[in-house]
Amino acid sequence: MEPEQFNAVWNTGLDGPLLRFDAEALEAVPLTEEARRFLIEAGLPGDSAPYLEFRSGEGTLSDLKTAFGMPKEYSAYWLLGTTGYGDPVCLKAGSSQVVCIRMEQGGTEWFINSSVPQFAEFLLVYAELVQRTIRENGPDAFLENEIPPDTLKWVVREFGRIDPAAFAQGTFWRQEVEERLRR
Repeated sequence: MEPEQFNAVWNTGLDGPLLRFDAEALEAVPLTEEARRFLIEAGLPGDSAPYLEFRSGEGTLSDLKTAFGMPKEYSAYWLLGTTGYGDPVCLKAGSSQVVCIRMEQGGTEWFINSSVPQFAEFLLVYAELVQRTIRENGPDAFLENEIPPDTLKWVVREFGRIDPAAFAQGTFWRQEVEERLRR
């Protein structure tokens, strides 16, 4: 997904504004050109389902070693935001990969997406999941996990199409969908 496409499709009225990253602040960050361009031109939402927050850097990125005083090996992770559990959501240095550092599991890396554009597209799909659920089953339906089966099947297909690696067993998105199926 190109930044322009994401900007055109993201519903700021419903899902909030996009927070763009400062080009100058990203110069020293070891990212792929694809990730850099996407963060500058499109950005990320301040908040997004499922319980993700990207406001912490206010348009800049810092590594986890600097941001949280973590050991040196965490300087390879650049903080984008956090999960609802407070775990850092990061870009992996030298790549466009989005990962989560699971603090309650000893600071282990948990794969989210292969690239920033694919991550953004997953956020769009998930936002649509929430809206379809609310339209079909009422304002509290998503929170009560009353997701229409056809909508959940659609999400699974879309995730598999956009970034198959991100929907493999044991990944962030796979666990999110499996939790929805168990409830």
